[in-house]
Amino acid sequence: MGGNAIKNTQRVSAEEYHRRADILKRTLDDIIAGLPVRVKYSVVPSYANKPDFGDMDVIWMQDWANDIDVSRLTSPFGTETVRNGNVVSINWDGMQLDFIKMSEHEYDFALKYYSFNDLGNLIGRIARTLGFKFGHDGLYTRAEYNNHVVNDHCVTSDWDEALTMLGFDPVRWHQGFNELSDIFDYVIGSRWFRKEAFLMENRNHDARQRDRKRKVYMAFLERVSQFPDANNAEWNRHFAIQTRDYRRAWILTNHGYVSLVGQIACEIARTRMKIEAREKLPTKQIMAATGLIGKELGQFFECVKIMLSSEFRMSYEQIVDLNHPDYVLLLMLVLWKKEIYAPDIDHLDSRIENQRQLWLSKITLEDSERYKQHIQAGERKDGHC
Repeated sequence: MGGNAIKNTQRVSAEEYHRRADILKRTLDDIIAGLPVRVKYSVVPSYANKPDFGDMDVIWMQDWANDIDVSRLTSPFGTETVRNGNVVSINWDGMQLDFIKMSEHEYDFALKYYSFNDLGNLIGRIARTLGFKFGHDGLYTRAEYNNHVVNDHCVTSDWDEALTMLGFDPVRWHQGFNELSDIFDYVIGSRWFRKEAFLMENRNHDARQRDRKRKVYMAFLERVSQFPDANNAEWNRHFAIQTRDYRRAWILTNHGYVSLVGQIACEIARTRMKIEAREKLPTKQIMAATGLIGKELGQFFECVKIMLSSEFRMSYEQIVDLNHPDYVLLLMLVLWKKEIYAPDIDHLDSRIENQRQLWLSKITLEDSERYKQHIQAGERKDGHC
């Protein structure tokens, strides 16, 4: 898991690996028994008949209210260490030993995610085709609009539920795997498996470079090459011509997360309106109308947005969406005059009149009457987003 962080290490046989694992467990149990804080650890399991090992991975956590230096755990195994984020790698007599620290709420999911070699990564590829992110801390989904990240949502941190949502059998996972081929068959057996999600030609350049260095992944590609294209009847029946957003909504709805589907839709709608409002009424246009710049412009804008929302009971973005941008600017100037003390009142009045004439010059009389009636009638656009 730490890659080749420690140089001059070598692979060890399965027999040697398990001998060292027993030593490590006894050593850590003795150390932890003497510590004043609660510490938990697990050696990450691999498939049963793995012939040799390049490293040993240990997931560990401690009581959040206290903190111990990881060297309290690692020092018996060697002094040559490399730190990379939450991973500390040690040269343990020629074998790389990785200590990966997790928070208490991440621990159980992370241990399962990193188990059985590259299985977690392979499951993650299927998750992406469905609109999810499957990682060491749970199953997530991201609300996005036109490449703008809106929000990330943790769908579940329950391992079995995450597997089920992604089309896997959690009971089979808990039985473990004897051979690497058993892991490959498990991935291929997903209800939502698609060969196309794994092929090199469908990955970007950086991803292809990483994948080529992963021997397990390349072996998996060899295995799936035996499958015909579009071989999954379940996928074809439900998702063949649908978007990734549709797939995500379908899975969330069918697993009891209807409210999350609505929440994501609202977040995307709000983001769309914000982006479109900025495009329809750009900052430079507001600067020209008000004569303000910098901090004063920011204060004016935030204040007037609140005034508009209070006056018309809808968001600023909704008001811009419904109205001509020059009309919105006119409203902003009128509210500015109404709500604040303006020493240069004549100057503000002239700006209001200039904006009024600009607006009138761009719309028809019919539009003018419609806007007037809209305000007088107090029409409201009731939005819950």
